[in-house]
Amino acid sequence: MKILYSLLLLCFISNISVAENVITDIPKSDPYYSSVENVVDKGYMSIFGNQFYGDRTITRKELAIVVDRINTRLESSNPFSKSDVQELTNLSQKFKTYLAENETESNTSKDSVSKILGEQKVLNHDLSQINAELRSELSVVKQEQETQKLYTWIGIGAVGLLSLIAN
Repeated sequence: MKILYSLLLLCFISNISVAENVITDIPKSDPYYSSVENVVDKGYMSIFGNQFYGDRTITRKELAIVVDRINTRLESSNPFSKSDVQELTNLSQKFKTYLAENETESNTSKDSVSKILGEQKVLNHDLSQINAELRSELSVVKQEQETQKLYTWIGIGAVGLLSLIAN
C-alpha cells in the first residue's frame, strides 16, 4: 500500500500525464469536470491512468507542490509587453504633469474666487451704506414735500382770504 501511494506521489510530482488527458472517473456532465480538466491541462495536477481520483484526500505536501506550480507559472509569465509598460510609464508621466498643471490652475482660481468674495463683501457694505443714505434723503425730501404742500395750501388760503377781503 505504501508503495502504491509512493508511486502515485511520484507520478504527481513528476507530472506524468496521458497525451489526451481523458479523465474517465469524472463524467463530462459533472459541473466540475472542466475545472479538473483545466487544472490537469495546465500541469498543476496530474491524472493517473486516465483517473483523477477526485475523492482522494490531498496531502499537505501535494498541496504545496500544486501551489508552487501555480506560483512558478504566475512569476514566470508577464501579461504586459515592454511596449505596454513603456506606454503605461509615459501615460503616468503625462498624467502627473496634467495633474500638477490643474492643481496650479485650481489654486489660482481659488485665490481669484477668494479675492472676488472679499470685493463682494466690500461692495455689499458700500451698497448698504448708500441705501441707508438714500432712505435718509428720501425722508428729508418727503418732509420738504409736506412742507411745500402746507405752504401751497397756506398760499391758496391767503389768496382766497385776500380776494374775499378785496371784494
